[in-house]
Amino acid sequence: MIGALQFLVISEPKERLQVSAYSDADHANCPDTSRPVTGNVLKLNGYSFGFKSKMQPSVTDDTCKSELVAASMCVEDLLWAQKLLKELKLDAKAGKLHIDNQSTIKVCTDAGNFDGVRRYAKKSRKIAEV
Repeated sequence: MIGALQFLVISEPKERLQVSAYSDADHANCPDTSRPVTGNVLKLNGYSFGFKSKMQPSVTDDTCKSELVAASMCVEDLLWAQKLLKELKLDAKAGKLHIDNQSTIKVCTDAGNFDGVRRYAKKSRKIAEV
């Protein structure tokens, strides 16, 4: 991957770069604390260049909330990658976030608040901006 990044920096790619991110959460994974584990992968034009697996800072009530926290953490990494490409003066398309949980997608794409996830509204709005 380092060779590919060096190639991108030295030569100008013919197509615009596309950063995409995939997030997932394993709800109540830890047997001791019941905290979920977040995982995410960052890809640049289909090639993985970053990943993370981290225990979430707090216990969540359900899978949707775990996935919202995971997506929010992933968006932070996605925004960092876009900022890096901008600093390198590389032309990149807007990043894409891929989430595998339908209820989380619904919360992030709908402007209304849902009673069960009202506390996570700020995170869902940040995700919706990407």
